[in-house]
Amino acid sequence: MIENELINLWKGSDENIRINIGKIVDTYRLEKNISKFDKILAFRNLREYTAGILVAIVFTGYLIYLNLTPIAKAGAVLIILHSFYYVWRIWNTRNKKNNISNNESILRELTEIRAYYEQEMILLKSILYWAILPIIPGFILFYIGTHSSFTLINVGRDIIIILSIFVVIWWLNQNAAKKKFLPLIKDIDDKIKEWENIKD
Repeated sequence: MIENELINLWKGSDENIRINIGKIVDTYRLEKNISKFDKILAFRNLREYTAGILVAIVFTGYLIYLNLTPIAKAGAVLIILHSFYYVWRIWNTRNKKNNISNNESILRELTEIRAYYEQEMILLKSILYWAILPIIPGFILFYIGTHSSFTLINVGRDIIIILSIFVVIWWLNQNAAKKKFLPLIKDIDDKIKEWENIKD
C-alpha cells in the first residue's frame, strides 16, 4: 500500500511531494500499530476458537459417555450448537480482514480496514445478544437435567456464580471495544480525512 502511493507521489509535482511525504510517514506508523493490533487479535481469536471447540468436545463427551436425562441431553446439544456458532461468528468477522487487498490505494485500504475494525467492535459490544443470552437456555436445561434435587441456597449460589461470569465477560468486551478499538478507529478516521483532503 505505502510503496504504491510513494510511486504515485514521485510522479507528481515537487509541491505535492513536500506536502504528502509527511502523511505517508504518519500512515506508515499507523500501519505498524495496526499490524501489532492484528497479532493481538489473532491470538485472541485462537484462544476463543480453542475455548469454543473444547466446550463442544466436553459436552459431546457428556452425551456419549454419561447417562443423561432427556432434558440434560437437550441442553448439551444446545450448548454444542452454540459453541460452533460462537466459533463461526468470530471466524466470519475475521475473514473480512483477509479479503482486504494490499494492492489498493492508501485511502481505499484504510477505508476497508476501518470497516473491518468497526465490525470487530460491534461484535464485542453486542456479545450479550449473540454469545451470552443464546447459551443460557442450554445451561438451564443441562443444569435442571443433571440435578435430582434443588435447594434455594444451592440454586441461588449457582445462579450468582454463572451471572458473575457472564457479567465479567460482558464488561471485558465492552472495555476492549471502548479502550482499544474505538481509539484505533478514530486514528484511522483521522488518516482517512487527511488522505481525502490530499485527493481533493
